[in-house]
Amino acid sequence: MNNSSATITRALNALLEQTLIAQRIASRGRSAYDDDELIRLAVEAVLIHVGQWVERIDQIDSAFTATHPELELRAAKATRNHIAHDYEIIDDDIIWDILTIKMPQLAAGIRALLST
Repeated sequence: MNNSSATITRALNALLEQTLIAQRIASRGRSAYDDDELIRLAVEAVLIHVGQWVERIDQIDSAFTATHPELELRAAKATRNHIAHDYEIIDDDIIWDILTIKMPQLAAGIRALLST
């Protein structure tokens, strides 16, 4: 394994860890998300971290995101940018869907990629 692929593997593992944190938060349920500002802020932090890891992957290998469209990494990075810069117009329904649908899909895609 060359240095670049080892670095990508480390970044993918870090990204996977963020998806697992997202899943633990989601397991608390939608009402906990709606009722607890700290949980909502934790979700935003996780999604920002996910986007940052995608950015790091892009810096390591600019073709990686395009080579793996099934991971929807561009969407993850766009979500990070939206949360970080347009935080006054965050749609909780969309964020909840990302948390409960997209994060598990990303985790599964990363696991599949890492197992090859």
